[in-house]
Amino acid sequence: SCHPNVFNMKVGSNPDMSMRKIIAGKYCGICHGKVAFPLEDCFRCHSKTRIADPSPYTEPEVIPAPEIKK
Repeated sequence: SCHPNVFNMKVGSNPDMSMRKIIAGKYCGICHGKVAFPLEDCFRCHSKTRIADPSPYTEPEVIPAPEIKK
């Protein structure tokens, strides 16, 4: 199960969450692909089909790479 200290579990309550940030290791990306099921298993989280809004992709978002601890 997801942890509430990572993000708010209520739909719409994390307006800054994006797949780019998740892939960069933020929000769900903190665990998924490392200790939880991989990010490529989309339908585990996305159970409804949505039409993507292209507007978030007009400007590239710069996200620093996550720090990898050994």
